[in-house]
Amino acid sequence: MIFKTYRNELIVAASILLFLFAFLFAHYRKEAAIEGATASKTELSQIKEAAALRRVWHPKGLKKRIEKLKTFVPVGKLQWREKGTKLEIRLDAVDGRTLNRFVGKLLSLPVRIERLHMTRAGTSYRLECKCKW
Repeated sequence: MIFKTYRNELIVAASILLFLFAFLFAHYRKEAAIEGATASKTELSQIKEAAALRRVWHPKGLKKRIEKLKTFVPVGKLQWREKGTKLEIRLDAVDGRTLNRFVGKLLSLPVRIERLHMTRAGTSYRLECKCKW
């Protein structure tokens, strides 16, 4: 009986509750979509940054530029061991000018130098270097 007297008010209250739930659902769905969009934008920017770093640290002509280092030192004074992306270089009894030019060219390459050891014996120098790219 009470339902018959307050029937219109109950219908209005139920429709207001339904409207409120629909509004909250749409609001949270919109927030989730915005969060997903920002997350995908940050992931895309990270992927672009990684690709740019790869282009910087592993350019296409790097192998040729590394091989060109052999021309700066006489063949008898150079020991060159290359295995995959690792390189071991030994220079024995080179003068300061040659060593300076060689190290300058080596440091200008985008390689990771793991070990660089130079010793001086009189007027000649000895260099040991391990690097990776």
